[in-house]
Amino acid sequence: MPVVLYLTKLKEGVNFEKYEKWVREYDYVNVKKNSRTILSYTNHRVNEISRKDSPYDYFEVLEITDIEEYKSEMQEPWASEILKQMGEFVDTNNALIIYTDPL
Repeated sequence: MPVVLYLTKLKEGVNFEKYEKWVREYDYVNVKKNSRTILSYTNHRVNEISRKDSPYDYFEVLEITDIEEYKSEMQEPWASEILKQMGEFVDTNNALIIYTDPL
């Protein structure tokens, strides 16, 4: 099954506890309630990394049914609202999105 990875960094001055609370109480809940393409979703805080210059604080792992269907679903109002709210915490201009297929 395809996997989408989001690598993100919080905006300067954003409290990580507020962001993580938003992820647990809003993001996870609304993805579970609304998505037809996301089979599983976890967000992970980076605690240690081999590169000291890494620009990422978090990475999200989404197992999905189909990449094109997922991209289409991300245009729906519920997903747009999640992305809008995420932008209050995360530097979305420098986020990295990776679409993968298993070998």
